[in-house]
Amino acid sequence: MRPTAFTRLTTHRSKHAVLAALTVVATAMSVAACSSADGTATSPASTTAMSVAPTTAAVVSDADFIRDLRSNRTYMLSNSDQSLIDLAKTSARAFPEGISDAEWRSTYESVRDILTQSGFTRDLSKEFIVKSVKYYGTSPSYAQAVRLAATITELRTVITAGIYIAGTDIESGTYKTDGASSCYYELRRDPTNGAVSNIIENDNLSGPGYLTVDDGQGIKISGGCVFTKVRPR
Repeated sequence: MRPTAFTRLTTHRSKHAVLAALTVVATAMSVAACSSADGTATSPASTTAMSVAPTTAAVVSDADFIRDLRSNRTYMLSNSDQSLIDLAKTSARAFPEGISDAEWRSTYESVRDILTQSGFTRDLSKEFIVKSVKYYGTSPSYAQAVRLAATITELRTVITAGIYIAGTDIESGTYKTDGASSCYYELRRDPTNGAVSNIIENDNLSGPGYLTVDDGQGIKISGGCVFTKVRPR
């Protein structure tokens, strides 16, 4: 996969201005207001667009895209200096505060045309998660060309101590461990909630054991045990 692209960011006011505050989509951003030389905010009418022609576009074939969706792969789009954009496609429901799956789907679809117009010859995803909104603001300098890189990250099938989300960090399915002298696991409905009422099952294992996890559920593992996926869900 060879996707790199220079995309165009615009500063016009439109319905995408509200969406940009949530998604900071890599290929189009509406700046709500520009800062003047004395630091005071000026009206939206004073914004100016910086036009940069796209070069090489990100290309993913239909066959590859369908295959990747079925295998729950994650597409990462990030700015070359890691400051503006860090967006991820995911099959899970790990969305930030107050943003539902339906809202994120709607947000992506609403900017789809601009993604294509800005040089992407293939849409890389149907869902995005915002990792950083650091550069959404009021300075005209934020209207700049952004160099993108797209890579595929495989979901893990072998897990050790840590907290994981099925469908985002690890594949769903059945996992087996041979146990260890200190091996604890808990399966959570809400991956980030450690309350007892949120735990589906848990156990301390000194010998072999199994656990089965569905997309969107969380797993917490502590101790020296290693779980390896043995069956799909």
